[in-house]
Amino acid sequence: MKELSTDSTQHITPETAEALLRLVLTSGNSTETTELSNSPKAVSTEEPLETALSRLLDADAAFRNWAESLSRRENTPVEKFLTSHFPECLLVDDDWLAKAALQGPQSPYGTLWNAGKLVCRLRELKTSFEDNLQLSYSRALYNFAYGLSHELNNPLANISTRAGVLYSRSSSEADRELLQTIVDSAMRGCEMLGDLMLIARPPKLDMQPLDVSSWISGLIERAKGIAASHSIEVVNHIADSDLVGVRIAADSSSLTEAVWALIRNGIEAQPDGGQIEICMRVAGAKHPPSQTNNSANTPAKTESPRSSQPMLHLQIDDRGAGLSEVALENCFDIFYSSREAGRGLGVGLAKSRRLIELHGGSLSIANRVTEGASVIVLLPLAEQ
Repeated sequence: MKELSTDSTQHITPETAEALLRLVLTSGNSTETTELSNSPKAVSTEEPLETALSRLLDADAAFRNWAESLSRRENTPVEKFLTSHFPECLLVDDDWLAKAALQGPQSPYGTLWNAGKLVCRLRELKTSFEDNLQLSYSRALYNFAYGLSHELNNPLANISTRAGVLYSRSSSEADRELLQTIVDSAMRGCEMLGDLMLIARPPKLDMQPLDVSSWISGLIERAKGIAASHSIEVVNHIADSDLVGVRIAADSSSLTEAVWALIRNGIEAQPDGGQIEICMRVAGAKHPPSQTNNSANTPAKTESPRSSQPMLHLQIDDRGAGLSEVALENCFDIFYSSREAGRGLGVGLAKSRRLIELHGGSLSIANRVTEGASVIVLLPLAEQ
């Protein structure tokens, strides 16, 4: 650890210390940020982190000198370094730690070091809690689905089989129609149990290189055939030249099932006719901006893939009524459905997201500014 100078110009100003403390506490989602004083030089908690840090770099030469010395070690622009490493950068630097030790825990450096340490610990606990919660959820769902399957599969199969026998023996059209309804309902129950088991304990995927252009073309043609009977136009915005040679690693049947469910949702969202638009291109790993309203029309919860490699970006837009705030918040939850009883199992979107995530991708849903909803799927490209 290098020895520090006692020259006051070596130290950040009190205003910078207060602003940094605001940012540290905000990064930990702490309500304590509202208790700090409203210094005109302090950073607003509503200001984006990158903008706030940039203003502090311009206002405090000592802070900039310290940050630039760190960013040079990683050959990264100083603003980008601070934004991507905040507040961890306050904990790992020898210079900052030495100043905190020299000036004491009540000093700006000591306060910021302790606050940063607490926020980083909070993040670790939050991540650990979320991981454990997801694991417990998956186990509970699996036990639930397994129990249901064990208790219901045999009775449902028995009902379906006996109704089928009666159907074949009946000469009454009315009776045959009722018996067919019984068979369909029993099969629907079996389908629900199968979907639950897939979400809770998915099968091992057979990942093979998949030519994107031919795959999506087949899905679009299938969609056109069904959409036409519902007075819905399927508009293909995909240029063949954009997908030449583009491949992804995928289990073709599983991925097709996941994406088809999304297209089918768009069709069912327009009972009086309308339009489905399908776009596909190669994009960066970050979720591209979609047409959303930042008030009620907010994106549904999702987790983006962590990979930095280029991604295949698939967008499916409909012209339906869109989703309510409650529906956006809960649409990926098991058994949640915004449609009336009997018109949806409430596992379709959860199943699609599960299959897409197994391919290393992500699924998100948002309302469009004008009308309808926009579904975005990101999938990693196959390694060349």
